[in-house]
Amino acid sequence: MRFLKITNQYDLQILSKFIDSLKEEKDTFKYFEKRKIEIVHNHELTYLMFEKKKEILAYGHIEKENNNYWLGILVPIKHQSKGNGLLMMNKLIEESKKLKIPKITLSVYKTNKNAVNLYNKMGFSILKEDESNLFFEKII
Repeated sequence: MRFLKITNQYDLQILSKFIDSLKEEKDTFKYFEKRKIEIVHNHELTYLMFEKKKEILAYGHIEKENNNYWLGILVPIKHQSKGNGLLMMNKLIEESKKLKIPKITLSVYKTNKNAVNLYNKMGFSILKEDESNLFFEKII
């Protein structure tokens, strides 16, 4: 298992190819639907997690918007329920602590039960909800 911090144009190309390769995952991860890939240059943190065979197991980021730090995570369907989301979340939280980020916020579709279970397991609390989304936060 290794993590790649997205820091340069070459890394961005790897991320772009990964995002372009997604299919069903785009139903629940819509972050790049209305944003250009270059948005990651504005993130506090952006990581890809690879296995030994160089296959991408997870994507994650922390993005500052106003006074909130938003966490985004994606685990391809074929790599879900194997602990990859947990590993990526732990990496993002660990690196956020180093940056002295006090609190992380995220949103998830209520229907994404695997993600909701992960966030509960990780100690996130429901902040609010709307018709289709839950909003979680975690003090770190």
